[in-house]
Amino acid sequence: FAPVSAPAGDEEAKGLVYKDLTIDRDKMTVHRGQAPIHLTKTEYMLLLLLMDSKGAVCTREELMSKIWDTDFMGGSNVVDVHIKSLRKKLSDNAGAPRYIATVRGVGYRLAD
Repeated sequence: FAPVSAPAGDEEAKGLVYKDLTIDRDKMTVHRGQAPIHLTKTEYMLLLLLMDSKGAVCTREELMSKIWDTDFMGGSNVVDVHIKSLRKKLSDNAGAPRYIATVRGVGYRLAD
């Protein structure tokens, strides 16, 4: 389930593919099949970080520091709120995740 560069023969990995999702880094767009999925910049960055991690767990702290440029460590659920919104737009279910799996007490990773 590792992200793959979509355009064959292209030097840079402009397009990421995961299951039926495609991300175009140049255009900052996400599609499921042919249908565009409209994400906020934060949701887009979260999805990109999860895809770039190739299935490894991203802790909430890592996600916060990379997206919000902050070393804030605390009980903030800001990451959880954005993941919930991202899941809703992807029609993903936290109980039976297709795209984003929760690693309890740690963070998130791509679902198997």
